[in-house]
Amino acid sequence: ATVSADETDNTPANNSSSTTVEGPVAAAGVDLALVKTTTAAGQQSLGATVNFTLTVTNNSTNTSTNTVVTDNLPTGLDYAGNDCGASVSGSTITWNIGTLAGGSNASCNISATVSGVGNLTNTASVTSEEVDNNTTDNSDNAVIQGPPAVDLQMIKTVTVPDPLAIGDTAVYSLRVNNINTGDANNVVVTDNLPANVTYVSNTCGATIGGTTVTWNIGTLIAGTSATCDISVTVDVAGNTNNTASVSTSDVDINAGNNNDSANFFLGEVIIIPTLSVLSLLLMMLTLGFFGRKMLAKD
Repeated sequence: ATVSADETDNTPANNSSSTTVEGPVAAAGVDLALVKTTTAAGQQSLGATVNFTLTVTNNSTNTSTNTVVTDNLPTGLDYAGNDCGASVSGSTITWNIGTLAGGSNASCNISATVSGVGNLTNTASVTSEEVDNNTTDNSDNAVIQGPPAVDLQMIKTVTVPDPLAIGDTAVYSLRVNNINTGDANNVVVTDNLPANVTYVSNTCGATIGGTTVTWNIGTLIAGTSATCDISVTVDVAGNTNNTASVSTSDVDINAGNNNDSANFFLGEVIIIPTLSVLSLLLMMLTLGFFGRKMLAKD
């Protein structure tokens, strides 16, 4: 600022003064934000490939250095590939961005295959050498809806007449329970009949090929059951053991109850020959003759 007057100023050197005002100083540190998205919509099947996109943005005016993204794939997602040169160790993907200028961003696409069931949550996070002034946006996740978890249970029993004889009918009763919370798809029961019985009929529209009965249930809703009776004739005596098994295209979390067996036993039949009247008479005469011979010797 400068001051003046009409009169002569004997010391004009001090008539003005100035000062410097500094503008705002940029805050130290950076503000990195990570956003993770996926194109996988709806329920995915086993073996399906899902894609994730990671985008890191430096929202500050300062440059971030040693910028690193870590992505830990959950159990149920198997690494398949990436387009940013990221390294992989086990289920951990490490993407070294390096230097990221203020106001710029970097992106990476990662693919994985579905190997698990239920909701699969995949989380990634970003760090740098500098202090991040806002850590609330340093991580993000995306959820993949895997196939449902099912638990199919096979129960098999057999009903036979008492007493049991060759030519009688035995009935195998099959029951499949879905005892978990997910619907089971493409449910199929296979029953391989033993050699000493002959297939007669079934009550569930199953098909027969040789000695194999195949029952296509299709979709079995969670908490429901399906039943089928298979009738056979008993051809041969002895122990008869028959096993049936159930399968599904979904993940069965307990394969130990997918099979069951039913058993019945028919003893050997002793055939007693029948004799005609003439044969019986000859046998009696023969026994009588030898009996008298034995008495005569005494």
